[in-house]
Amino acid sequence: MGIVKLLAETQTANVSSCNLLERLGMKLERKVQRFGSEQGIFSIEKPSSLN
Repeated sequence: MGIVKLLAETQTANVSSCNLLERLGMKLERKVQRFGSEQGIFSIEKPSSLN
């Protein structure tokens, strides 16, 4: 499929979801205000050796 980067978004107040994304190897990229609350944007990239 050619996917190099995967993004996920969850409310930062949802600590369980944030912890799960981090356990999966995702890193918090930035925080934004959306849908009336603070959201965390997490990402993970395919290692360059697999591109």
